[in-house]
Amino acid sequence: MDLYLNRHAQSLNNARSEARRVEDPPLSKLGREQGAYLVRHVVALGLTRMVVSPFLRTLQTAELLRPVTGLTPQVAVLLHEVGGCMRGPLPSEMVGRRGLTRSAIESGFPDYEIDPEIDERGWWQSRPNETGEQAAVRARELLA
Repeated sequence: MDLYLNRHAQSLNNARSEARRVEDPPLSKLGREQGAYLVRHVVALGLTRMVVSPFLRTLQTAELLRPVTGLTPQVAVLLHEVGGCMRGPLPSEMVGRRGLTRSAIESGFPDYEIDPEIDERGWWQSRPNETGEQAAVRARELLA
């Protein structure tokens, strides 16, 4: 089995100063261009499965790939960057946000398989900032 890991294309946060960042930004114009470039290369890989995090930027990146792969992206709560869905400029000031809700994902990405854990409280459910240790435990669970 070959495993390909791809980070989302550029989000608006990647193009902003930390003080102007939001908890779940969409792709930037450059991010959409990067996604279109990625599409040209992904076709040759013969992917058989696509698992994405519930962040908007990853869903939007997957949406660019979906038509050329023919795959149904699987949205998994266990797959997200360290920390979770947070808002705040510094780790000490970060506040957990809810993240996209099930209905928001269903509305924007109707053909996706959505993790049953995602409900109307959002995928992150305003939990506190995830520690590195907690992220390592989550990564092992995801790989299992």
